[in-house]
Amino acid sequence: MNNRRFSGKNLHQWVKNLPIGHLQLGRQALPERESSSTIGEMINAVERGVLYHISATAARRIDRTLNALFRMLGDGGPDNWDRFRKTRPRLSSYKAIYFASPRLRALNARERGLALAKAHLSRRAINALEKGHIETIGHLITQAERGIINLAGLGVFKGLEVVASLDALADAVRKDGTIDWLKFAQRRNFAVLPRSAIAPTPRDFIREFPRVCEAAVAMTFSKNAARILKTHLLRAASAYNARTKTAKLLSLNRETIRLYENEIVDALRGAIWNEDYCGCQFRFRREFVAPLLELRECLLQKVSPNLRSSWAAALQQSWGVDPQAVNNQEILLLRLLGRDASSFQRESWAFRRAHAEVQWFVRSSRTRPIEVGPVRQHVTRKLGRLAPTPKEVLTILDNLPNLEPGPKRGSFVVPLKALGYTDRCEVVLRARGAPMHLRDLNSAIAADSSKRTSVLLSASSRFVPIGRTGFWALREWQDVEARTVSDMVAELLESSPRPLRGTELYRLIKLRRRIGYHSIGPLS
Repeated sequence: MNNRRFSGKNLHQWVKNLPIGHLQLGRQALPERESSSTIGEMINAVERGVLYHISATAARRIDRTLNALFRMLGDGGPDNWDRFRKTRPRLSSYKAIYFASPRLRALNARERGLALAKAHLSRRAINALEKGHIETIGHLITQAERGIINLAGLGVFKGLEVVASLDALADAVRKDGTIDWLKFAQRRNFAVLPRSAIAPTPRDFIREFPRVCEAAVAMTFSKNAARILKTHLLRAASAYNARTKTAKLLSLNRETIRLYENEIVDALRGAIWNEDYCGCQFRFRREFVAPLLELRECLLQKVSPNLRSSWAAALQQSWGVDPQAVNNQEILLLRLLGRDASSFQRESWAFRRAHAEVQWFVRSSRTRPIEVGPVRQHVTRKLGRLAPTPKEVLTILDNLPNLEPGPKRGSFVVPLKALGYTDRCEVVLRARGAPMHLRDLNSAIAADSSKRTSVLLSASSRFVPIGRTGFWALREWQDVEARTVSDMVAELLESSPRPLRGTELYRLIKLRRRIGYHSIGPLS
């Protein structure tokens, strides 16, 4: 070789200290003497003329590589090393990994401490690196600069994968030492989801999330996984199907469905919560999943043992929507949040049943003040351990229409305007606590006709007339005498050992109910 071309005086010491593996000369072009272990030592050997090689092809390769190195780094600084790195001879596979970049050396401590999975490395590559005690991005950068050789379990193609990740990382480093992960994903030809940036509002997230998940699963998993996502996970919890139904629909066995389902959920959970993109061909925009992170924080603060009520409360507080708004993705959201969809379905059924029982109790007790205690006792008799707590019963009552706060704290009443004629009469009579005349009842309930009121009261078993006086009472009142005067006179005469005068009968009947003295006369 014509060694007069080379002069390493202007090269930066960092470049000189790099192992010669960074030149990617190939096995045939490596110098025979092991003493040439760094680029600086190799240049010195060439300048002294002591580097000889049997193969003329290898010598020409070394000549071209060193010429390119001096051409790129002629100013002496290491900043142009990345330009040389992109023009050096490429290898079809890597058994040894040599990678260095001044930009990676400027990476801040936080980025260096990130796990390897964030760099989209496959599980096989991560396992091989971890066996070599390379567990973070910072460890990988340091070891790749020194040279990673003979790493057990890292094949030639996985070595290419590691180098491609390091190359994309170097291009994605910002001036402040952080990594632009979206640029990294684009450099690795991974899809950035959603394709375009959207406002991170809950409603936009609810609209786009199913489609984004379908695209992510289609890129990373098989067609069967995408089918399972659509038919089994992107559904409402109330429409949850056992795997047997889905298996018949998709012509797959239950164990296959379970495995696919777990793989999908694990991949999405790792990507969303931990930014773990191990083996993934996609990357989420971080601002897109911000509403989901907010929902998780809100759900963790809910301490209610009833998952259904906690879920509804968390959705309302964090997103301002009801569970019906996420019916097309409820099961997937619950699985991502670490909740069991089947248990949620049982609690959803119990919640709907409890809601129906509370409504039934309100209808049956609409004319009385409604308190939480009796309502919960009724629901507990029907649902047992699945019954809601008193606080949840109070929430259900508070959300029911046509209920107003009652006289006592925590009690409710149905307003008169929401009741029928007979119900209004019952409320008025119970509030009075004594029989009332039809005229007074009509005035209290604003009825149009006393004749109509009399017909309605006569048709109901809840009311009883007080003889022929026009007064009405509730049948449940045991201390109210509702018989006619003639019936009471007959009873008094039968029980008396002697005949009674009209004045005596009047005094005895007067003690039981209201009566005029003239009412005794027609009976004599």
